[in-house]
Amino acid sequence: MARTTTSTYQPASVASAFERARGGENPRVALGDFLDDWRRTPSDARAALVIEPIAAAGRRISLRRWAAYFAATVEQLCALDGIDAPGWVNREDYRLDEPWFLVEGLALRALLLVSTPVPFKRRNIYSGESSLTRV
Repeated sequence: MARTTTSTYQPASVASAFERARGGENPRVALGDFLDDWRRTPSDARAALVIEPIAAAGRRISLRRWAAYFAATVEQLCALDGIDAPGWVNREDYRLDEPWFLVEGLALRALLLVSTPVPFKRRNIYSGESSLTRV
């Protein structure tokens, strides 16, 4: 007789998703997995996914950009769900000194400047209205 096992899936926190990016995984994939987990988690349990702060990004500009993006994502998701964003998202090291446009080309910059949600703009990130989509 076959034995069945039941496993309970545990959604990953934003901290663990960012840790995957720090470890060399494509940040888009790690962030996309976190977004999937956020959406699959009941709304009354979502705050637990973002309570732990993400690790410091260090000096690497590419990782600093993604740290800011993860922080902006958390702030935007919390705002959309009516959840207080955790205080760690407001740390100064999650703001970029130089603008980061996720879509190359001058022709799209005006659109990105207008359509990017405020939590991303505040961090000098311009990704347009698709900021919270899996890419």
